[in-house]
Amino acid sequence: MHKLRNRMIGLVLVCGLMVCGWGGKPSLQPVAAEARNSYDVQAFLEQTCFREVAVSPNGRHVVVATVKDNFTKDAEEVALWKIDLEADGTRKEIRRLTSEDASYSNLQWSADGRFLACLSTRKPAAGQQLFVFDMKGGEPQLVSESKNGVGDYEWLPDGSGIVFCSRQSEGARREQQLRDFYGDVQRYSPQQFQTTFYRIASKDFSQPSAKELASVEALVSEFALAPEGKRVACVTTGSDTFGTLGWQETEVFLLSLEGKSKARQVTKNFVLEGSLKWGADGALYATTIGDFTAKRTTYTQPRLVKIALTDGQLEFVTSDFSGGVMEFTPLPNQKLLVCGALSTAVNLYQVMPNLHQTSSVSSTRGKISLVSTSKDGQTTAFVRADQTSFQELFVMQGLEKRSAPVQMTEFNADLKQIPMPETQVISWPNGEGDTIEGVLYWPPGKRGNKNLPLVVDIHGGPWSLRTESITLDTSSALYYPALLASSGYLVLEPNYRGGIGQGDKFLNALEGYSCSRPAADVMTGVDFLVSSGWADSNRLGVMGYSYGGLMTNCLVTRTNRFKVACSGAGIWNDISYFGTADNFIQNDVRNLGKAPWEDLKNYWEESAASKAAAIRTPTLIVAGGADRRVPLGQSQELYRTLVRLGVPAELLVFPGEGHLFRKPSHKKTKIRAEMAWLNHYLLDEPFPTDKQE
Repeated sequence: MHKLRNRMIGLVLVCGLMVCGWGGKPSLQPVAAEARNSYDVQAFLEQTCFREVAVSPNGRHVVVATVKDNFTKDAEEVALWKIDLEADGTRKEIRRLTSEDASYSNLQWSADGRFLACLSTRKPAAGQQLFVFDMKGGEPQLVSESKNGVGDYEWLPDGSGIVFCSRQSEGARREQQLRDFYGDVQRYSPQQFQTTFYRIASKDFSQPSAKELASVEALVSEFALAPEGKRVACVTTGSDTFGTLGWQETEVFLLSLEGKSKARQVTKNFVLEGSLKWGADGALYATTIGDFTAKRTTYTQPRLVKIALTDGQLEFVTSDFSGGVMEFTPLPNQKLLVCGALSTAVNLYQVMPNLHQTSSVSSTRGKISLVSTSKDGQTTAFVRADQTSFQELFVMQGLEKRSAPVQMTEFNADLKQIPMPETQVISWPNGEGDTIEGVLYWPPGKRGNKNLPLVVDIHGGPWSLRTESITLDTSSALYYPALLASSGYLVLEPNYRGGIGQGDKFLNALEGYSCSRPAADVMTGVDFLVSSGWADSNRLGVMGYSYGGLMTNCLVTRTNRFKVACSGAGIWNDISYFGTADNFIQNDVRNLGKAPWEDLKNYWEESAASKAAAIRTPTLIVAGGADRRVPLGQSQELYRTLVRLGVPAELLVFPGEGHLFRKPSHKKTKIRAEMAWLNHYLLDEPFPTDKQE
């Protein structure tokens, strides 16, 4: 597992292109002229979205990683782009750094700005290895040859080299013994791993030779090199995700890179630590999820904490901020720059950790992410998407001056040729003492119109949120409200109880009521739209993916008001999910830390399956054939139930896909199939496969 700079809440985003002749511009031909000002699905999928941003130490260059769906190759393309800035912060030049199809992640500049390092699978690497670009020119140099790949790395503070870590297996002899005995049988068994740290000197990049430094008897998911370059703080995880016990297996250790001393465990808690960074004040900071004092795994808003290296105590440094900390960057003035989720937006904030004070820096209605700064903190680059613009890169000079950010890319300019939907944040009482917020997407030019067909599009997580953004949410085509709205639908994105951005009380309200309470939040939102006259009560549809699929399943078993449902990779039966998913932590938390045999009543009653007999809603089900997060069996159970009850149903299994779809053709088919079901039952259109020649 490699570390992206914002490991805790990182989202894998989608794709497109624009400059330097990369694949040409996407086709933006709308479907038939009378067909509701819609995007062509493939054109909508061909967005440029960003995975990482890295500002050079002197603030004069920015390197970004983008991802694009290449329908010709039927694969995602990741590319690196270098943007040179003028002295005043305006764009001078943009060019593509890479041409080979491969993954590129964890971008880091050397202290002097001459080199850019990254983790990549490009040839001739075996697995994920460490590459270094010389900014003077030339192809990237492979500098590691670790048998098990590179997990994480960091530049030494003086720029003299790189420290990286690699997981060590049980040994060649032991591996051969296991192969001889078990053959090709998939074996699950608790294992002990060792992670070893190595150093490569920058003078040796042309002929790399890694020197072993130290090891820790654990699986390290990420580390942060201390300012003096002689210690690492690292996060260890359980060695078997299928059999993990919870977040008590995720702890912070401190390890000297000099000598043979053992790693010292710093934390011991039921908290998920991640995104370790050393501040300018010499303190170790991290983001965490979970209650510091709890005796079981719990969820909270993502928090920003200072970790005491003496006793592992966590100091909550953003206690005055009721939202969630999505990512953070230490600044040279001992402040911290934070991306914070509050209400229906993700904005920039500055934090004074010693005073526990948080102040606003930006006020977008959408979402800011992937923040990077120069060494002096004066140049800040980030990705922004909002209610009028798809994802693009912006650069801001001088945080204290609050200068206006300057747009650096126009990757998605052509997409705006199609009329844009309008967004609106609405709120309603859920009848249980809470005010629920949601983002409403109006069809272009129809804001305020009456009796529109409504699609409720439910986000996953559940510990997530929806913002005012027209961009495609992920590279897996999970959520696409702007596409739905451009096709004539009124779209509601409800931020139901359990989501982030509205405090821990709101988030924790889901525990023990993981179906019933969010369902009430959604249905009262539907009632609000119907009573307002905006939504046609006879043309209501519901859809969602992952936890949104779970909620879709819950809703169609508890009401027959929806005329159609599209359920994607949704949990159907919490009891069977407990024993088959690769990560039961979510299930565990939602059921108050109990296993099915400890509280069978709640497991069953809060499962959609418990009220299956009431389903009457025609339902399309989509699932990845290789999904381990929500195993295929959950969708198969739902499909068999619908067939048994005589409810119109269809199950689409996408071969080779995990929880997140990767093949562009599969993403396109998923969206087209879902829209075909919505159009058939809400707009009386024939299925495309039923149309006469």
